[in-house]
Amino acid sequence: MKQAVTVAPRSIEIHDAPETEQLADGQALLAIVAVGLCGSDLEMYKGTDPISRFPCRQGHEFSGRILALHDGYDGEVRVRDLVAVEPLLPCGSCIACRRGHPNCCVNLRVAGGQIDGALIERFIMPVRNLYRADDLTPEAAAFAEPVSIGLQMVNRSGVVAGDRAVVLGAGPIGQAVILAGRDRGARLLAVDRIAQRLELARATGAEMTVDAAREDVAAMVGAWTDGEGPVVVYEATGATAVMRQAIELAAHSGTVVIAGTPTDELSFPAMWLVRKELNILGSRNNAGVYGEAVRIVRENQAAVHRIVTHRYPLHQVQDAMEFAIANPAKTGKVMITIGQ
Repeated sequence: MKQAVTVAPRSIEIHDAPETEQLADGQALLAIVAVGLCGSDLEMYKGTDPISRFPCRQGHEFSGRILALHDGYDGEVRVRDLVAVEPLLPCGSCIACRRGHPNCCVNLRVAGGQIDGALIERFIMPVRNLYRADDLTPEAAAFAEPVSIGLQMVNRSGVVAGDRAVVLGAGPIGQAVILAGRDRGARLLAVDRIAQRLELARATGAEMTVDAAREDVAAMVGAWTDGEGPVVVYEATGATAVMRQAIELAAHSGTVVIAGTPTDELSFPAMWLVRKELNILGSRNNAGVYGEAVRIVRENQAAVHRIVTHRYPLHQVQDAMEFAIANPAKTGKVMITIGQ
């Protein structure tokens, strides 16, 4: 059984892995089929993510086929089902978990983050983390993970049908926000500096796009909102300058949702917060919405397939990482294909 191990910054080796052990209660054995790479994967690979560790096995956006289920299992999923897999493993007992926020569990473990992930041919996960996806392609099923991130952001914002919302950053997470926001009936404007991403955002459902490299974002957003500003601004870049811009753009009584994770400090005039009575919210992972994310993917498979731009086999994971780092303007979602 083969696995891709990140052994040092910007160094991945293909290793043999021991065969999986006997399944414990509540577990399933999966043949991994597709694994998506995201921005946090690239940072872990470079050694610049706060949770980077070496050696490690990455991969937190994934789908698989069930090879075996624990003895006595009699639930919904079956052997040979294709499943979308939620990678979160919260403790269930900390203050966040007790208050219904397992997505920001104090002791959270994420497959492909704090613990080894899915860049391996076969992998064990809890059955409770599996969602049937036989009517999806493996790549679409894997993309349920970023859609769950976007859906969490949308849920945090409280956006409703007809609200005008701005998405700052039209990479895969921004595209996921567009899918989730459109599902809620919001009107969406996407901002990015890469023309290909803006074209994709329009295809995904953005009503309008703004090229931040060539256009005045504040002026364009102001015109689109009749001078009022957007009710919600979603920040999906991780850049503190963009976070500040989000706070500045938001309408009076508006909401800013931030999902990026920069390591530097965010600074803005405190009066913006008070005078406009803003809600500034963080958003992390997803809180009980994975099944809904799978539904959104199911209803938007054509859009999801457009977001996937490059595919690599398991033994070329390092090539995939390096390509994504070197070619952000050419890269949407990169998928690692492992099985069938």
